[in-house]
Formats: sequence, C-alpha cells, structure tokens
Amino acid sequence: MTIIPVINTTEELAAFKNAVFHIRNCVIITTDDKGIITGFNRCAENIFGYSAADVQGKSLTAVLFPEKPPGLLKAPQRTKKVRFKSFLASVLKAVDNLECKVYSADGLELLVGFSVQTIENSKGKSAGYIFSGLDVSEQRRIENAFEGIELFNEKLLSTTPTILYLYDQETQQIVFSNRDFYSFLGYSDQETAVLKGSPLLSLLHTDDIEKRLLYRKSIAASIDGDILEGEFRLRNADGTWQWIQNRDTVFTRREDNSPELIIGAALDITERKVYEEALNEANKQLNTTNLLLTDANNLKTELLGIAAHDLKNPLSVIKNLASILEENPQEEVAELSSVIKQASQHMIALINELLESSALDSGKYPMHIESVDMGVLLDYVMVNNIIAARKKSQNIIITATPECTVMADGSSMRRILDNLISNAIKYSPFKKDIFISLFKTENCVRLEVSDQGPGLNEE
Repeated sequence: MTIIPVINTTEELAAFKNAVFHIRNCVIITTDDKGIITGFNRCAENIFGYSAADVQGKSLTAVLFPEKPPGLLKAPQRTKKVRFKSFLASVLKAVDNLECKVYSADGLELLVGFSVQTIENSKGKSAGYIFSGLDVSEQRRIENAFEGIELFNEKLLSTTPTILYLYDQETQQIVFSNRDFYSFLGYSDQETAVLKGSPLLSLLHTDDIEKRLLYRKSIAASIDGDILEGEFRLRNADGTWQWIQNRDTVFTRREDNSPELIIGAALDITERKVYEEALNEANKQLNTTNLLLTDANNLKTELLGIAAHDLKNPLSVIKNLASILEENPQEEVAELSSVIKQASQHMIALINELLESSALDSGKYPMHIESVDMGVLLDYVMVNNIIAARKKSQNIIITATPECTVMADGSSMRRILDNLISNAIKYSPFKKDIFISLFKTENCVRLEVSDQGPGLNEE
C-alpha cells in the first residue's frame, strides 16, 4: 500500500522535499544547466567524502572525474578530459543506470550507477538536472569474484584428469559429467548416443557386476556425509578393460529419503593396476624362489647331517682298530691296516660327495647308477663293522644268496648298508645276535637286518 502524504503548507512542502532529497542510500546531486553543483545530499557526502559546502558551485565532472584525484600520487590514465555535456548525454542515453568509475575525496576508486532527470522552468526549458546514483562498487566486486570463481571452476573441471559426475541411482545413468564418459572410453558419437540410453552396468566387467550391485546397496544405506570408494572395470571401445576408481556420496534424496542423485569422482587407475599386477607376480616369483632356496638349504642341512652320521662309522672303525693295535702291536697288522685303508677311503668318498656343492644347491643328490654286487658290498661293509660287534660280544649271522646284483648307486647303497648294520650293532644289547639276510625274489633283491634292540617307538 502506498501512502501519499497530505501537504497543506509551504513549510510542509519544503520539509517533504528535504526528506526526499536526503533519502538514505541514494546519491542525489543537483546541478544547473551548465553542470555546476547546486545540491549535494548526505548520502553523496558519505560516499564521496566531500561536504556539500566543499562542492557547492563546482563543476560536477571536475568533482567526479578529477584530472588528479586527491590522495593519489599519480593521475589516472584518461584519454581526454570528461566534459559535462558528453557525460550528461551518456547518462541520458543509457537504458539503465550508467556505471561510471569516479573518485572519492581520499582518492578511493568507486563504481557508481547514475541516472538523471531534467528540471524544466515555466517555459519548458532546461533549468538544471537531478543526478541520482547508487554505489555498486561492492556489488560488482562480489560479482567479479563470483565470475572468477566460475571461470576457475570451469577451467578446473576441463583440465582435471578426474571425471566428476552426477549419477542417477534409479536409472543407473550419468546425467552430468565434466568430461564425456563414453568418449573417455573411446566410443564414437554414434556409439555414445546408443550407450547413453543403457545402464552403466552394460559396460561392466562380468566379474565386477555383483560387486557393483553390493556397492549400490551400500550407497542406498549410507547417510549424508558418508563417502564410499570402489574399483571396477569398464569396457573400452576397442574391447579392452579400463580400471576405474570412484568416490561417491549422496547429492540429493527423494521424499522417502532414498538416494536420488549421486555425486562422485572417477579416476583411471589402469596403469596403476598393471604395475600392481606385475608387482604381485614378481612377489609370487620371489616367494617361489625363497621356498626353493629354503628347500635347498633344508636339503643341504639334511645331507650334511647324513654325511656327519656316515662319517662317524668309519671314524669309529679307525678308532677301534687303533685301540687293538695299541693292545696288540704285533698282531694282525697287515689285516688291520687294510681295514683302516678301506675306512679312510670310505671317508674320502663321503667328503668328496659332500663337496659337490652344485648338486646340493640345486636340490639334486649326485647319483651314479651301475651294476652293484650286493654280496660283495655286504662283505665290504661287514669288514668296517665287525670290530664294533666284537667289542660288544655280538654274533652277526649272515645268510646270503650268490649273485645278488642290482642297478644302483654303489656309494649310496654302501651308506645304507653301513647305517643299517652299524645301528643294529649300536642299539643291540651285549652278547646278542644280529641276523642279516640277502636273497633274490622274482622281481628284486631283498636285504633284511634284524636285531634284538628296543626298536622304534610309535612316533
């Protein structure tokens, strides 16, 4: 509702004009027909920093567009002096307020939008002008700032490698993205037009479909502020697969609070996945190599243990023979010397096998397959062990079939026989019998060693 004041007296009219003249937030400057200032309201005083008395009788353009504004060390760059008639014509011609760059008393640059009304005398001729204006400096500064932000955002969206998008949770389609998602995957405009009518699931790798459906359920159950992350593969136009990492959050919700639009960012991580796969494969190969090295080292340790055990038997033979020689220096020297020689050769053979480090490191024990007469081998092993049996008053009863020949590694067979017989002697009580049988069956040669020792436990 508009209230029209009732004016009855000249004093009331003067008061009304004064109130209008000094209206708040609006610059009002009156001039005569030559542009000399005749009025300068309070708003003008506040904005420009001049008092009405300071500008009374001065040219409007000289006050608003001084050649050298007060407070400035250097005059502003102007092509020519601003004249009142040209300024007036520009304001009259403007459809809206004419925004002008002017200066305050302290040299502050302002942007003021001017409009003008002509004051006519009783003869209808121009007697002066009323210039009204608004200080739009702050408004334009904010607008320019927003324009700068918008330009920044536009540049940011167009240059970032990340795809920013809005995704419709119900239709499963991208409704906005800073880069065309399908062109990013190498599809032509014609292919893109077809794909845009299909759900994004149509491009998913089959192994990722179930994972993607679970991801959608997680989004549906999320609350505002939750950020979800996922990785999945999309089919490129050339049939290859591109790994995408995305981070999503709910942008808008429907009336039932279910997610409507999802805002997210997607990044191509295909190259990273290739490196990860190569690294995983390298780690697998490294683990396999480590296992092989561990097995080789364990085998080497096992073989060293076997060799140490095997060396103990000939050393025991030599020790026992040396004891006999000490007790009977003149008896059976030639026979005992031969046994010592055989035991020493046995030790040398074991050491040579132990020094074959290449075979040990490769996890293969050196084997030399040859024809081995098991009866001859048994006699040889018995010579090395008979002294130990005699010291325990043990009887070794041998039953052997002639011509028991096998194809085997002679050195390994010798160690096996030596271990079987030496263990039987070691673990059998004093004055007990040890039975050794060597005979042929239809398909093999069988050797049995039995003793009266405690035997093996269940473990």
